[in-house]
Amino acid sequence: MTGAIQVTCNGSPTQQWSLKPVTGGHQIVSVANARLCLTLRGATVAQGARVWLTECSASGQPGEVWKIEPLMGANRVVATHSNLCLNVSQSSALDGASILQWGCQSNGNGMWSFEK
Repeated sequence: MTGAIQVTCNGSPTQQWSLKPVTGGHQIVSVANARLCLTLRGATVAQGARVWLTECSASGQPGEVWKIEPLMGANRVVATHSNLCLNVSQSSALDGASILQWGCQSNGNGMWSFEK
């Protein structure tokens, strides 16, 4: 199990993700290893909980199901079990910053873009 971190974009497969539709939302699946999903271990609802790459369930279990909410030209990524958002720890712009769940905001560290 690996903690999700922020790194400078370089286009590598480890920075690419696919959205797999499941009941209630999507699993966010690693392109580099399609068995791994972004997950909140134990379906925690704690603000500040770390996001991990763990083995995906077949149908999307609580803690690995996310809603994508378009907002102001970007997206909030919301954990469906907690209604907290995917966020970069402490609004950091540095490589290695942890990805965690936090109260949903409309600022940079809680907004995400997707490219096709």
